[in-house]
Amino acid sequence: MIKASKVFYGLSIFVVVLAAAVLFLPMMAETCAADRCRETVGGSGTLVMPDGTRRRFSFEAEKRPNGTATGEAIIQNPAFDFRGRIEIRCLEVVGNRARVAGVVKNTNDPNLDNNTAVFEVFDNGNRRRDDDTISLVFFSPPGMPPPTPAYCQTFEDFPQMEIDRGNVFVDDCPN
Repeated sequence: MIKASKVFYGLSIFVVVLAAAVLFLPMMAETCAADRCRETVGGSGTLVMPDGTRRRFSFEAEKRPNGTATGEAIIQNPAFDFRGRIEIRCLEVVGNRARVAGVVKNTNDPNLDNNTAVFEVFDNGNRRRDDDTISLVFFSPPGMPPPTPAYCQTFEDFPQMEIDRGNVFVDDCPN
């Protein structure tokens, strides 16, 4: 015959395990979803400068759960015969705004090679119209260390220019 105390003890253990599962499984699922969540940005287009010069750009970046970012940007400015690639190291997304920074690589201007470059974009939501904006690319003085994740959080908004024939997207966490 089974004693009532053993049944009560077994039932108590079952209730505790069930309560723990009800309480903690949703938190574990949320944590797993957060681990898969990545802030992503990207786009391409042309900026028409007041003198009619057309600057071209393309970029894509992803922020990892540890705060670092990966990606690249390609920029071209025919006014200065400049072409360069930026290895993206930091990304900060706030709403529809993204700040992107990295290290200049593979450029035709040796004075800018290995310098930090930073720019900012706004995704204004319509993929069919040219209403997204981008800032100019700003370069650091030579000798500055590569940007860290905190670097992208240290600026006010940059002046923006409307993108001609292009689009950017800013996604704070794709599902």
